[in-house]
Amino acid sequence: MIIFTNKFLDIELNKEKSLFIWSWKADTNYMTPEELFEYCQIIADNIMLYECQYLISDGTNMQFIITPEYQEKIFKIIAPVVSFVKKFAHILPSEFVANIAARQIWEEDHKGTYVEKYFSSLEEAKEWLFQ
Repeated sequence: MIIFTNKFLDIELNKEKSLFIWSWKADTNYMTPEELFEYCQIIADNIMLYECQYLISDGTNMQFIITPEYQEKIFKIIAPVVSFVKKFAHILPSEFVANIAARQIWEEDHKGTYVEKYFSSLEEAKEWLFQ
C-alpha cells in the first residue's frame, strides 16, 4: 500500500512482508536540497514507525544530483533508524554520476547489522530480499 506520494517520491509499505520501499521520481530534477532532506526525514520517520526488516531504496528515476555534502547529510538522517533491518536493497539510477553518489551514501561506515546489495531492477531486489 502507498503510504506517501507526491511529485518527487512514493513510499510503499507491505506490512505482511515487513517491506518498506521508497522510490524517487523523475521530477526530482526540480527538487531543492531542502526538499531532498525533508523527504529523507519522512522516509526515516516511517522506517522507525513501521520497523520493517526489509528496505528497498529505488533511485532508478532519481534526477537530483547528490553532492558529497548531501550524501553525508542523507546518511545521517537514514542510518540511525535502520537498527532492526535485516536486508537493505538499493536500486541504482542509470545515470552514471547519480549511480556513484547513491553508492557512496551507503558505503559510509554504518553501524547497521543488515546486509545490503545493489540492483538494477525492483524484481531482482525483491527476489534477493526474500530468498
